[in-house]
Amino acid sequence: MRIGPLRVSTAAALIVLAAAGAAGQPPAATPPSAAVRTITVLPFTNLTGAATDQWIGAGIAETLGAELTTAAATAFLPVEDLGRAHRDATGVDLDPADAAAVLRAGWALGIRWLVAGEYQRVAERLRVTARLVAVETGAVAHWMKVDSPATGLFDLQDQLVESLARYLGQPDRPPRRAALDDPGPGQRPAARPPAAVAGGGAAVPGAGFRPPAGIIDGPPPPEAPATISRDAAGRATIRAVRVAALDLDGALDEAVYRDTPPFSDFVQTLPLEGRPASERTEVWVLFDDENFYISARCWDSAPESQWVVNEMRRDSFNILQNERIGFMIDSFYDRRNGMIFNINAIGGRMDGQITNESDYNPDWNPVWDVQTGRFEGGWTFEAAIPFKSLRFRPGREQVWGLNLSRRVFWKNEWSYVVPMPVSREPGAIFLSSLAATLVGIEVPDSGNTLELKPYAIADLTSDRTTTPLISNQLGGDAGLDLKYGVTQNLV
Repeated sequence: MRIGPLRVSTAAALIVLAAAGAAGQPPAATPPSAAVRTITVLPFTNLTGAATDQWIGAGIAETLGAELTTAAATAFLPVEDLGRAHRDATGVDLDPADAAAVLRAGWALGIRWLVAGEYQRVAERLRVTARLVAVETGAVAHWMKVDSPATGLFDLQDQLVESLARYLGQPDRPPRRAALDDPGPGQRPAARPPAAVAGGGAAVPGAGFRPPAGIIDGPPPPEAPATISRDAAGRATIRAVRVAALDLDGALDEAVYRDTPPFSDFVQTLPLEGRPASERTEVWVLFDDENFYISARCWDSAPESQWVVNEMRRDSFNILQNERIGFMIDSFYDRRNGMIFNINAIGGRMDGQITNESDYNPDWNPVWDVQTGRFEGGWTFEAAIPFKSLRFRPGREQVWGLNLSRRVFWKNEWSYVVPMPVSREPGAIFLSSLAATLVGIEVPDSGNTLELKPYAIADLTSDRTTTPLISNQLGGDAGLDLKYGVTQNLV
């Protein structure tokens, strides 16, 4: 079996895989050399779909594998050899599109890194996105996106090689883990493949099991200043950023928007499921001692006169037929329930609760505020939700679920921050089990759960049609509203 400048016999690889099957668990495999980190590059996916561009994906993979062997001191294992060894050992063909299967097979052979990506032709330019995945954890360790004129494929490949080699050339660090145990820095788990689950079988983290408290259902949190991390399965973990205060005016001109990178790269469900969104959306998740904030800059290639925005009535379902952003918060992180907020480009808003990923309650009307704005190229919004309007688990540090959707109504495009199934449209945002994970939130002390609100109403009445006549009769009413939080979700 060829591995770049090194050679490892197919027989040796088969022994590794066969031993794993005989023992009923993956072996504690190690790379062919402690000094050489083995890497496999999957053919890049053609998002455009044009048959004339199909050759580019395999060409990028072959070039990356060949050049990284010298640029980053890696050993290259072609995916064809990985698939052949897997088939010979197990009798099952390896599907390169099955991320979990590729990670398991790579782990058994001691492969450390996996490169996967996509490319698409945008007008006369070629755009390539690549992810470097740590096979041990299934986490995306490095992400890059480059584009250039379609004639500059070689330049694109050189940029990818340079970026990957720069990351791989860094001194080794303890791997970021998504597995449930931690055998120690630099140690491979002896009895589990990447992100194995208790009870048998290996899977990408979060696929088919409910994580214990404190374990996120997604890739490891991003390292500052990054605000999002993604894994090979497309799942995401988002980091919220604390601010001292935020002037809610929709302008997005505070320093935090310059100093904190937003997250973007929404994925379509309609009209082209799985393709990148055609209109860019940049999002910030922020908080202070009192409020939870979501802000966004929504680019739009059409002039405002072409947008569909005609509704300001709160909770009107017509808001869903406007240019809008929606977001779902699963504040208990139970992956079943949540709260949904929708905002259109002129500040119309809609809110409600979902239960069991299907039932919608529009009668829930929390206190929150939103302001929209304009910039050259689209529209913006800032939304502030007081923590008092939300319910969540006890404890200052929180892990929530979060998903965001955007609808560009004039072109009938729906997209989400994580891939969602088109089969659940409309209403894919109800699927809290597929939402991204939100970390970094620090909530205030719940404090007094008893609220008293006195009220008084005065009126002045005149009626000339009655007998006797009523002229400037003073009246009124008074009372007291009481609100008491019995539990985190019962008021």
